[in-house]
Amino acid sequence: MVSKKIQGDSPMAKLALVKKGKIIFGVCKGLEASGRGSALIWRLIFVITACFLWFPLFVYLGMGMFLPVAENKN
Repeated sequence: MVSKKIQGDSPMAKLALVKKGKIIFGVCKGLEASGRGSALIWRLIFVITACFLWFPLFVYLGMGMFLPVAENKN
């Protein structure tokens, strides 16, 4: 039986920028909020790899420009 995918069912559907507690764009806080690890670890990964390679910097900037902003649930 083939199941239909509902919009928002993909693994990337929950990924969004989080403005509360952000440092630059909110990418790392968004990764943390979506359950993909600690924001501190993501920041370290981006900074350390960007020192040796340019690709992570472009990934971070791309995510900062194209990901939607998370809605406040207050």
